[in-house]
Amino acid sequence: MTTCNEIENRPTNSKPVADLIPLLHKLSLDYRLQQYPELPPHRLIEQEILVALAIEPQRAHTPQELSTRIGIHGREIRHALNRLHRKLLILKSGTIYKLTSTGERIKQSYMNLIHPVMDSLSRISGHTQQELKITALDQLREAHRRTPFPFAKLCGHCLYFRPYSTGNPKRPHSCAMTNTEIPNQTRIQLPIKIRTARTPQRVPVISP
Repeated sequence: MTTCNEIENRPTNSKPVADLIPLLHKLSLDYRLQQYPELPPHRLIEQEILVALAIEPQRAHTPQELSTRIGIHGREIRHALNRLHRKLLILKSGTIYKLTSTGERIKQSYMNLIHPVMDSLSRISGHTQQELKITALDQLREAHRRTPFPFAKLCGHCLYFRPYSTGNPKRPHSCAMTNTEIPNQTRIQLPIKIRTARTPQRVPVISP
């Protein structure tokens, strides 16, 4: 349990925070998928971008920064940003994006219990962050074992997805974030480029 003495001011770019942020965004996406399994991937990504922009409004959010932060490929992030810009939910200045007043109003409906944790990470001690990361990894592994596997619709867009990497024809794909094989591979919506190449993808790895 976290005590008052464990709360301290820490830089937001410390490594535990950097590791935790994409983990917590994945848990947030999984939570929303459980609530609304019919939502298409592009809508889920748009909603998570709005929340990410709201959590740190002073940060210079670029497509690359958002891609790293949410753990979604840059191409999908850029497409989502363009759609949000056309809907007048975000402002664009060069490669920097911020919420409009309309985006600020509607982002509240996309927030869940995970997002306030992200907002407070800079005030949590490194030890507590490490415990939180272990817990988050366990929860995400549990999500990967769930049947049916609703997160499969987002795997093809994820930076941590490793297609055809296991050598197991029944479970050919794996997750570099959780270091686990992914079940129900036939449900995963692979981009055409990955389906035809059938080669492993270089992705970042999060260690526990």
